[in-house]
Amino acid sequence: MRLCKIKNRYLFKSNNPEGNHTYAVYYDKKTKETRAVALTHVYVKDKKRFEQVKRGNIKLEKFKDFEVPSGVQNYYYSKNINGGKIDLKAAEVVYVPKKHIDKIQAQRIIQFAKNNYNK
Repeated sequence: MRLCKIKNRYLFKSNNPEGNHTYAVYYDKKTKETRAVALTHVYVKDKKRFEQVKRGNIKLEKFKDFEVPSGVQNYYYSKNINGGKIDLKAAEVVYVPKKHIDKIQAQRIIQFAKNNYNK
């Protein structure tokens, strides 16, 4: 599992198509698809984010590569906005250099993000 920055316009319609988000990306061998789990930084005590934590929509994780905790969404993307497979070589996808997620933390993220956003 690796961290990637993906432009908004590649995965969903957005008011800010040039903006990007950080995703934990992995290949699922069972379904033979690339999946992108949305991450959100929790810089300050944001009422909206902590409401999502209470409801179980977000799980807080501390990544060794970030100074602040990140919220892991309980869903993943498996298709781009056009309905095609996620292509990690697309211009809209940029790997965060040398940012791998360790195996134990990757398993926690995969188990938490069970919902497919595209279905």
